Amino acid sequence: MGKHGLDTNAGTSRAAAFRTIQKGVDALQPGDTLTIGRGEYAETVVRKGLGSAEQQTVIRAEMRGTVLLRGDVDAPGFKPVPGTRRTFAADFKGEVQAVYEVDTLERLDGQATRAEVEFQPGSFYYDVAAAKLYLSSSDLRPVEQHRYSIPVAGAHGMMLEQPKRVLLDGIAVRGFEKSVMQTWHTESGTWGIVLKEAKDCVIRHCTAFLNGGGILTRSGLEGGNLIENCVAYGNISPHGFECGGVVAVSVRNDTLRNCVAYKCGVGVRLYGGEGYGLIEKSMGWGNVVDLGIKGGKMGEISDVRDCVALSYLPTRGRLKHSIIGFKNTYVENQPAGTDTSIRLNFERVIRDQEFADPLNFDFRLQSTSTLRGSAPDGSDRGPFPYQADVFYVKPDGDDVADGLSVKAAWKTLARAAKELRPGDTVYFEQGIYEGDVTVKGGKAGAEPISLRARGTARVLIPGSIKVEGSHGVQFERLNFARTVTATASGKVRFNNCRFFAQDSALHASRCTELTITHSEFTRFAQAGVVLDGCSGVELSSNVYDNQHGPAVACRTDGEATSAIRYSDYNSYADPGKAWRAGGKAMSLAEVRQASQDIYARELQPVYTMRDGIPEVTDRIALVIGGALGRSLGLHQDLMSNTLRMTAPTLHSVTATTANIEWQMSRGSMSGIAWGETPACEIKAAYKVTNHADTFRSFSLTGLKPGTTYYFKLTSAQLIYPLDDQGPGEVVDPKYEAITFTTEAADPAPRTLYVAAGGSDAASGLTRGNAWRSIGQAAAQARPGDTIMVAGGTYIEKVRVRGTGVEGRPIKFMSIPGEKVILDGSGRRIETAFVINGKSHIEVDGFYFDGFRMGGQGRTSMRVITVNQSSHVTLRRLFWDGRGAGYSGGLLMGADSTDLLVSNCVIIRGSDGMEVTNCPGFRVEHCVFLSHMIEAVKLGTPAALTSNIICDSSAFKAKSNIHFMSFGNQEAIIDRNNCYFLRTPEAERTLYWIINFKEDGKILGHTRMTLPDYKKRVAPTDSVVLDPQFAIFKRLDPAKVPAFPIDKFVSTEVPLDFPDLFATNPAVVRRSIGLQPEAFADMIKK
Repeated sequence: MGKHGLDTNAGTSRAAAFRTIQKGVDALQPGDTLTIGRGEYAETVVRKGLGSAEQQTVIRAEMRGTVLLRGDVDAPGFKPVPGTRRTFAADFKGEVQAVYEVDTLERLDGQATRAEVEFQPGSFYYDVAAAKLYLSSSDLRPVEQHRYSIPVAGAHGMMLEQPKRVLLDGIAVRGFEKSVMQTWHTESGTWGIVLKEAKDCVIRHCTAFLNGGGILTRSGLEGGNLIENCVAYGNISPHGFECGGVVAVSVRNDTLRNCVAYKCGVGVRLYGGEGYGLIEKSMGWGNVVDLGIKGGKMGEISDVRDCVALSYLPTRGRLKHSIIGFKNTYVENQPAGTDTSIRLNFERVIRDQEFADPLNFDFRLQSTSTLRGSAPDGSDRGPFPYQADVFYVKPDGDDVADGLSVKAAWKTLARAAKELRPGDTVYFEQGIYEGDVTVKGGKAGAEPISLRARGTARVLIPGSIKVEGSHGVQFERLNFARTVTATASGKVRFNNCRFFAQDSALHASRCTELTITHSEFTRFAQAGVVLDGCSGVELSSNVYDNQHGPAVACRTDGEATSAIRYSDYNSYADPGKAWRAGGKAMSLAEVRQASQDIYARELQPVYTMRDGIPEVTDRIALVIGGALGRSLGLHQDLMSNTLRMTAPTLHSVTATTANIEWQMSRGSMSGIAWGETPACEIKAAYKVTNHADTFRSFSLTGLKPGTTYYFKLTSAQLIYPLDDQGPGEVVDPKYEAITFTTEAADPAPRTLYVAAGGSDAASGLTRGNAWRSIGQAAAQARPGDTIMVAGGTYIEKVRVRGTGVEGRPIKFMSIPGEKVILDGSGRRIETAFVINGKSHIEVDGFYFDGFRMGGQGRTSMRVITVNQSSHVTLRRLFWDGRGAGYSGGLLMGADSTDLLVSNCVIIRGSDGMEVTNCPGFRVEHCVFLSHMIEAVKLGTPAALTSNIICDSSAFKAKSNIHFMSFGNQEAIIDRNNCYFLRTPEAERTLYWIINFKEDGKILGHTRMTLPDYKKRVAPTDSVVLDPQFAIFKRLDPAKVPAFPIDKFVSTEVPLDFPDLFATNPAVVRRSIGLQPEAFADMIKK
């Protein structure tokens, strides 16, 4: 089938091809092959029961990488929104399932209000009624410096249910996402390719990018599926944590091999199942979790081998000959050299000295690597045992040296080109390499010979390069000043190269399968690429500055069609003379009539010379347009620690406080300073770890009335930089001081009102003039103010932008007797209240529902997020995390003091609360129900008193996962708590102590039961009892499960505070759990 076909055709020949992939897939019978012609197909494909166990059924691209199944459309142009700094808008009609920033591979975060787009870089809001799309860029740059796409299909790209022995080969998918969660069968996400209940299927040489999830297989009862040689990038979704690059779930004898995933949620992953699984020769970088195995029996018996994961690689199975950037979170602190793998961070590996080209993900060992022979058995550690086939050249090298390390590099291009063998790689360090060179080498069927610039080196070759009688020679990231010629050679490839000879840039004669990709041609007067007697030529994603001559010239008329197998996604400065065939010019329109360059662009880049190399002055127009969502011309996938910022501004000021705001592009530490002179004598550090929320609000307190002050940012540093990319470059820092004057005196405290039927244009001073949003009140509140919120549902993220002071807190309260619900809009919003850099804040009497889990660890956000604040009280809050999708806990607290959580209910969620470095943290009279992982995760001194903590969900409890974790056993007070367990207390693990000490020895990670804790840590008076919640008095006992809390797993049983009052006399007598008297004004009689 192909773009030229019709669905009314028979589909049995090229001339009778189908038009759509769906029609072709529908027509398949076991043993058939569907061949798809190149092009972009805007459709979704679904088939159930395809194939059979007896014969292989094939769906393949006629030419790998040239068939793209699309579920998105290019976004229209955006214009600045008046009155905003960073919000842009465009008219758009249709369903907006998501928005992707294509050039950065970022999925913009969907917001529930337009106002939030201004606060949160990298977000969007779609006004359905006005058919207008609002967004802000991910990195604080103007939107016009990026390119965007909008998923509109709202379904999986290719969904095959119950396939048997089906092979997918060479297909690419992009832009498949849905604004709401899918079913658990697809991990709640929308994928580019899904094989559900698959048996003995193969996915090979496929590419998935900018989808909710990339490639997914879910095995049936037998499994046996294989995903190999696939690439996934930019696939991530808020709807499911397992959404990512290349994933197999419900594993039964499934294999992921030779796959690469980057900038996704999870990278390459096996999850759950009862059978064996294998990940081998795969790589992940820039993902939340790069690579790993989790869950079920499969997680214990499976293997990871010969892999590279530059961040996390969690697995309980066998890990062999791999590279881990950070750590295997399931096996902590593995000593170096005790197995066959390399742990880059723990071992402080200097990558540039050990590996071939780590910046471009080549982790083969240099001859001088200390990792050689370092495994217990004397073998080389890591996935690539040393071989003497990688050589190095640098301007101050020595041609007498062996060339097998950067330290012993050669000096000249001539030495590098001498005696090249199949499989050899030559890396050039930055410099100019003089001389004319003829390259001869290679062998059909053997590994190619590669000549490349190392890292980001600018390598200039001013002499002539000739390739003669060779096979499989590749050039990458090189700059050629004179004509490059290739004669009587096969499979010569140029990628990411610049050609700027003044006559013809590249001349190929009698060559087969010549490939030129992501290269740039300029300054030529005759032709960019000259083809003479060639065949099988592929030209893709190149930039032709063909203002003075044709981009491609063929010797005869027929050679334009016979020589060039494929040409597309290129750009032409002059479409009128795109090609020349037999002396006759061909316009781009005529080239398209020959079925080439269908998706080419017309661009006129401007070049400037730098160090003898012409460079495109403004690359914005080139950031997309290449094949598979990549840039036109030079394209290099690199990790970046670039950090951008805005200048601080004054939000509001009182007699003794000032509220300063700015934005950072990522989670960072800001140096701040203020004082009564421009020198800003008082200095501090302000840290917000979360990468997703980059709005900064910091409040100064203790100021003098009627006094002029200065404030400035003094530094910026990434909290969690991408590994091995340096501390982070701050682009255009904003370190100039701003000035303000405090008020002479504070006005009297106010009572402000919010109601679902109010208006943010009102005064907010009475209920009849109430504001519509809690966020509006949070922006206006001053010390001592109380915000009274009327009953109703509020879909918003509330940012507390002002601070309270001692004796005059800012209070957010529900009006007595009225139920106030903050709704996360079906897991679209991750946080209800953001309290950063504030003090004396109280949040009291709210219900929360439908919020999603926003990340993991200290970079995460929860229903309430508190950073670097003090004296924050959370009281009478009800978080119901039940329902589809991943929900987080009630609280993420970091670097704060005197944080109190009292009389709150936390249901479901991954972790009930996660708190780090918060001295004075207290949890009192709370109820925890059915947590997924931990009820309480602590990296701080804390006191837990009079709480009821019920066992986790049955699925997790069977793994005996602990209730709470903490680092320092001496800093935790466990007092008068009630634990409700599924299993006997002598068996059920309650505590995980990270740095456990006993008898003067550091024993490290130690899990223990309550009896163990009482014996080995502290004589706590906490007990194991059934609290006998009040709700069970009104439920039919026959319908209450053996472990009563399981009745609440689903949302079919609504819950409220009184339902969870304890009635067990032994619990009531000790005043454990919710205090009924605390709710007298909150609950209707």
